[in-house]
Amino acid sequence: MKKYFLIGFALIIVSGIADASARVLPRMIISVENTDDHFQSVAVKSFADELKEKLAGRIDVQFFSNARLFRDKDVVQALAQEKLEMAVPGTWNVTQFEPNVGVFLLSVFYGRPAEANYRVLESAVGKSINRELENHLPIKVLGRWLDLGHAHIFGINKKISKH
Repeated sequence: MKKYFLIGFALIIVSGIADASARVLPRMIISVENTDDHFQSVAVKSFADELKEKLAGRIDVQFFSNARLFRDKDVVQALAQEKLEMAVPGTWNVTQFEPNVGVFLLSVFYGRPAEANYRVLESAVGKSINRELENHLPIKVLGRWLDLGHAHIFGINKKISKH
């Protein structure tokens, strides 16, 4: 009798473990380097929150800011190793893998309105850059690029004191 009880108890434990593992949701870990109040983090967190709401019970969406998981320079490798599912690195961190992304850092864009960048991003050139990223890296470019505003100011032999 004890033997049957132990076998029955073991089967209940095993079936309980199987039921628990069946409830494990696929994950979607999202990593950004910027602080919680940075525009990029706010936008990506909003996206993550909406995913979490719409996919509740189907995907476990987790958002990490402040480089708590990875610095932007490391996210491409982390994506390749399946340590996370989404990242939004700065373009300068991606140029080592796809140099054409650097087109947006060329001086021809300095002082020009953001629409100049948008026209290139939405053109055949931008689509080609996205395709090259997807061909060379284990990634999929989702939607439009996030515009974080002007980030670089350079000068030679002249002090920059105002914009």
